[in-house]
Amino acid sequence: MPPGGRIKEIDPAVMEIIEEHWDALIDAWNEKDPEKPVSGAE
Repeated sequence: MPPGGRIKEIDPAVMEIIEEHWDALIDAWNEKDPEKPVSGAE
């Protein structure tokens, strides 16, 4: 997806992988930057 692209432009197979690992991605981000945590809510 190019910068400024839309989430709908992400290949469905890639989106499936992202969704399968969403919690791990959130945890990794929050560990990397605890000052700007993200939640699991969309």
